Amino acid sequence: MGANGKAALLPHRKTRGVNGFSGGAGKSENVGRVMRALNAGYAETRSELAGLLGLDKSTMTYIIGRLLEMGVIEEAEQGEASRRGGRKPVRLAIRNDRILAGGIELVGTGYNAIVLDNAGTVRLRISDDVPDARDPAASLSTAYTALTDAAAAEDLPLFAVGAAVSGIVDPRSGRLIRSDALELSDVELANVTRAEHTGAGAPPLIVENDANCGAWGELHTREHTGADFVYALARYTGEYLGIGFGVAIDGTIYYGRRFRTGEFASAWSTRSRVTQFGIPREQLVRAESDPTVFRAVVAEFLRSLAPVLALLDPERFVLGGVFRDRVATVSELLATDLRDSYTALVAEQIPFHAPIWGADELVAGAASMAIEKLFAAPRAAIDENGNRNGDPISWEHLFAAVGVSA
Repeated sequence: MGANGKAALLPHRKTRGVNGFSGGAGKSENVGRVMRALNAGYAETRSELAGLLGLDKSTMTYIIGRLLEMGVIEEAEQGEASRRGGRKPVRLAIRNDRILAGGIELVGTGYNAIVLDNAGTVRLRISDDVPDARDPAASLSTAYTALTDAAAAEDLPLFAVGAAVSGIVDPRSGRLIRSDALELSDVELANVTRAEHTGAGAPPLIVENDANCGAWGELHTREHTGADFVYALARYTGEYLGIGFGVAIDGTIYYGRRFRTGEFASAWSTRSRVTQFGIPREQLVRAESDPTVFRAVVAEFLRSLAPVLALLDPERFVLGGVFRDRVATVSELLATDLRDSYTALVAEQIPFHAPIWGADELVAGAASMAIEKLFAAPRAAIDENGNRNGDPISWEHLFAAVGVSA
């Protein structure tokens, strides 16, 4: 469950009809509230849902009936009868296998793509090269086509596809604002794919910053109870090591006003430098092959973290990408070379972890992002296209996807 916990289940002030559901604000908005409550484990039976959400019996009967008919929930075992006797309540559960999202990661000269369900099971995996790795819009379109075709062939109806891209991204519009790694700025990504795939069954594409996708993946697994953490993604882009952050606050990703939250530059970097570090370029290019230089890079990175760790006081710190297999190195540096630094002081109570998804951290994170946004509580009025808070995804897409094969 996202930022507002049970408050996220409160009714929204403006709604539209949801595919397969007639009626106005009540029924259409309450569909999402019921699904969110079941997914978060706040309620399991019709009576618990009605009490939690403040819905009358007829409304609840209608919504549960339609969700059962669509196959996105199921009736599980019976619960215990009340002290007054009567029929045992029937427990309800989300069918995780019916909530399927695609994930795409652009890497090198190709892509990795998966289909992930709500339980975190990878149902399909493909990878291939792209015609032009310097054209992310065309690369995403190629990967999207291959993934949706493969999913359809396996009868895996996708409600959305998430994509992880390096750079500053506006996830609402799917626009790449700037990417130093790709040396691009102001590039439409999602709209290119949407224009090429306009069929009724085409799932929406949601483009997101790669480090944010890594953080979304951590949120979706729920193996850690903490909803406040920092995820650091370190990747070699060209000659240099680049680092970006995903910041999770109260169970959702924080973007900032201009989607620049997570941009990193060392405290020793300057405007005239083309890298994120103060280490001379001739040394920095050897970071991948020279353990001494890599250690110096990590030390500078950690020293620059002190204000971030002190300000956010996260419950954990996740080290992804190149750092994924170097968690021990980070801990050792904090205990030795940096033991007297302010970073070591503020990091004493913060555990450092490798990503839960391992090598799949970005591609699984991209799919997780789509699922998490589906279940996210609405925070702004629904726009004229039926999208919440500008995100190109809604319950309409899930019900349209499962309705095809239901």
